[in-house]
Amino acid sequence: MEGNIRDFSLEELISLLGRERKSGALSLESKEAKAEIVFDDGWITLISLKPNPVPLGSRIMRAGKVDREVIDELLEQQILGAESKPLGEILVEEGYIQPDELRELLREHVLEMLFVISRWKEAVFKFKEKALSLKVDKLVRWEEALEELKKRAGEWDELRDIFASFDLRARAKDLPLNKGSIQLEPMEFNLLKYLDGSRSVYDLARLMNCTEFEICRLLNQLLEKALVEVEGGDLL
Repeated sequence: MEGNIRDFSLEELISLLGRERKSGALSLESKEAKAEIVFDDGWITLISLKPNPVPLGSRIMRAGKVDREVIDELLEQQILGAESKPLGEILVEEGYIQPDELRELLREHVLEMLFVISRWKEAVFKFKEKALSLKVDKLVRWEEALEELKKRAGEWDELRDIFASFDLRARAKDLPLNKGSIQLEPMEFNLLKYLDGSRSVYDLARLMNCTEFEICRLLNQLLEKALVEVEGGDLL
């Protein structure tokens, strides 16, 4: 099965492969990126995206499980051939992260990458049916994938109504005297450190290893808490 997502959307592909409980690899290629989504009995088990806006190691660091030095060392071992196991598996074996925590991070990683791919306007695709040679976790049911894509698309539309341009710059306001009453998520706190009015949404996404969608979501949360002000670009 092959074609172009301008004629057959990612959501339609997931629905078809899920309903028929297919196993194999769905490859997609646009002018800017390549992706592969692996299915096992209709479940999504793996996903790869090149270039990857949010590598798995960055997502694990953002969760506060390990620091950059540990991730960099393990990745270097993989490059040099000293370690062939997946990064997540190594971290579990070394005790940095629990198996259920890794599974949830992998699941969120799959869903976020699916949303990135679903925004592509045009890309050729090809599905190659085959049984998987390696045992991997079934991370996301096809029904759940479609539900999450619909949910994120709706949220994205709402955010684009607020943030009309990714060239927008934001600056952190001074925290109020009663700052102890403000509840900040770790990612919100980290983002505030970079909001000096000089960085666009694109810049912040690269700096924090996030997608533009995730940055806009965080900025909106900070706007609602009256902790940032916008400079330049368009805020509707």
